[in-house]
Amino acid sequence: MRTFSILLCLLTTGFSIAVSHAPELSDGGPPAPIRAKCPMNFGITVADAERTAQWYEATLGLVRRKTATFPRGKAIILGSPELEVEIIQHESSVDGRKQLNIPEGYLMRGIFKIGFYVDDLDSTVTRLKERKTHFYMERGYDEELRLRFAIIADGDGNTIQIFQRDSAKSQNPKPQ
Repeated sequence: MRTFSILLCLLTTGFSIAVSHAPELSDGGPPAPIRAKCPMNFGITVADAERTAQWYEATLGLVRRKTATFPRGKAIILGSPELEVEIIQHESSVDGRKQLNIPEGYLMRGIFKIGFYVDDLDSTVTRLKERKTHFYMERGYDEELRLRFAIIADGDGNTIQIFQRDSAKSQNPKPQ
């Protein structure tokens, strides 16, 4: 278990978060926000790391950067300049939805999707359709946040939401 923990710590060093060093507010106001910096990184556990890695390579065009084995499992890191995916296969992992006999129509608590931004959503959707990607929603628009988006599923059914900012309009939400 210690080897697994050390390996996970080493594998996840690619994601950096910078904390704004604003002075403490004496009026009890909200703290300064944490600002995530690119590139984006996310990790998933899966039943078959090779099959999942092949999906991310073929569908999102990510390149294999590292493959490592450890007792009872395997880790594969794929990436591009702006996106890194860490895929972990461990023999003790289970599909929570199946283990708990939860129907498809219900959300489980916890992280339910990952998302990232692209410069051109239309060309991204076209490429994904050419690669026979499963879409939950091909085109969506959040008027208040002024975001266009598509929602897809990876080969394991994990939800991925792809966003494009609507540059023609302000990015600030409507005043309340």
